[in-house]
Amino acid sequence: MRHPPAGLLRGAIANTKATDYRLWFGISILLSGAIVAIINIMQGDVVFATILLGVVAVLFYALIWWTHPSRSGPHISHAAAQAAAEDHDVIIYWRPGCIFCDRLKLSLGTDRHNVSWVNILRDSDAAKFVAAHRNGNEEVPTVVTGGGKLIDATPEAVRTHLQP
Repeated sequence: MRHPPAGLLRGAIANTKATDYRLWFGISILLSGAIVAIINIMQGDVVFATILLGVVAVLFYALIWWTHPSRSGPHISHAAAQAAAEDHDVIIYWRPGCIFCDRLKLSLGTDRHNVSWVNILRDSDAAKFVAAHRNGNEEVPTVVTGGGKLIDATPEAVRTHLQP
């Protein structure tokens, strides 16, 4: 059996997105719950199994909604964000299901309305832009100031660039 060269394997692991791991972890938890429910049905504990299957179903649909690419959220196109960028503007590239993006949105509070949000799953040019600036990875949130400078994705750093 032939093995891939070490460099190829390392590159494949490095390009795996963290959201992929979280998604599979969530799916494995849900499948485990379903298996426990089936075992309880086979043992005659139908009430507990029914409740457990209901909880598993609700969690499953919540997971699907949370990670779905078309989940609504703030979005303008990459081209529009670049065209409107000035030295004091901030552009944040994000994706649905990214807990770091959601945390940044919540932490910014009302300041989040003064930022241009670009969903990289809706805009392939934005995904290419992020990958070009993040060593080939689509790491989000990626925060860019109007001058094109990458900054830390912290609420404090974003607020500093929003102030006149």
